Amino acid sequence: ESSTQDCMEEKSFFCRISAGKERENEICYHPFRMTPYLIKVQDPEIAEDQLCCVLLAEKVHSGYEAPRIPPDKRIFTTTHTPTCLFQDVDERAVPLLGYLPQDLIGTPVLVHLHPNDRPLMLAIHKKILQY
Repeated sequence: ESSTQDCMEEKSFFCRISAGKERENEICYHPFRMTPYLIKVQDPEIAEDQLCCVLLAEKVHSGYEAPRIPPDKRIFTTTHTPTCLFQDVDERAVPLLGYLPQDLIGTPVLVHLHPNDRPLMLAIHKKILQY
């Protein structure tokens, strides 16, 4: 019989996991947030602690489907280069934007905006660059 001693949460990441075929020749993937935990487990038969990794996989659901994320909680942050390429994407953006962080980093912000929002965002960007 072993007992758990210490548990440390590591930085989470996102990936897609195959859910099988929806249609012929079409594999369906679902996004998951993966959170690794490093756990020290004590085995009475061995004097040393054993280091184990437990991976928690949580399926990511759209923030616009039930249960919905309330409008006042639809907040996330991103950073980008002066040329408007994503540098960092807050994990809270995933259920709202529908993209994994690794899909956005290095891509132009304007490509991912709704067409109706592009003129406003472009005007704001130009104004910022004037300062």
